[in-house]
Amino acid sequence: QELVLQLGLLCLGSPLFGEIRSPSYPKPYPNNNISSWDLQVPKGYVVKLTFKYFDLEPSESCFYDYVKVSDKKDLGRYCGRLGSTTGNHPGRKEFVSKGNKMHLEFRSDFSNEDNGTVIPYRGFLAYYKAVDLDECDPNNAAENDERPQCQHFCHNYVGGYFCSCRIGYQLQSDRHSCKGKEKFYEIRGFQRRSPSCRKGGRSDLGSRGQGCRRQAQPHDVTSPFFLFPSGVQQ
Repeated sequence: QELVLQLGLLCLGSPLFGEIRSPSYPKPYPNNNISSWDLQVPKGYVVKLTFKYFDLEPSESCFYDYVKVSDKKDLGRYCGRLGSTTGNHPGRKEFVSKGNKMHLEFRSDFSNEDNGTVIPYRGFLAYYKAVDLDECDPNNAAENDERPQCQHFCHNYVGGYFCSCRIGYQLQSDRHSCKGKEKFYEIRGFQRRSPSCRKGGRSDLGSRGQGCRRQAQPHDVTSPFFLFPSGVQQ
């Protein structure tokens, strides 16, 4: 097997794109061959693969020669020639993985003969590249068995994502969840938590901060009076 990688490498050493050829391509592939390729791109990306050229022995259900594409599940088995009535030619189909890995398997049987005539099937040429994964899409999170995404806001960028919180909340150390901030108010030189005024009180915003004070009811107020020795109220 031959896997030709181009110069599309990150500092992590994972390729951003590459080329895959069947054995001996562009010459006819050999009989009784089993080849496989494990494609991996950096985390935060998915693999997109297309066949530039595809020419395998056609058969019903691709029983003889075939290429199988898979990631966590089978993405299909393909064989045949373009325009052939049997087989399952991939055409211009784009194969996209759910995660950052994809697996290809090529198999050929003992012969490529049709009524005693050897037919030189040339195999395939495929290209793949890394495509940014939108982690903020809940469908992607579910497919990749990720933990629940951002509690409030999710922001995707090429190769990753980050979370943020609504006003009044703070992002926690797990970088996903949000917690409300505790508000403190200064009252006459000391701090206390945000006041909760009792019934009959009201919030008072003064020069020293915010607090509560009792609001006098009508029966709480009486007219002041003085008693003089004569007993007369003035």
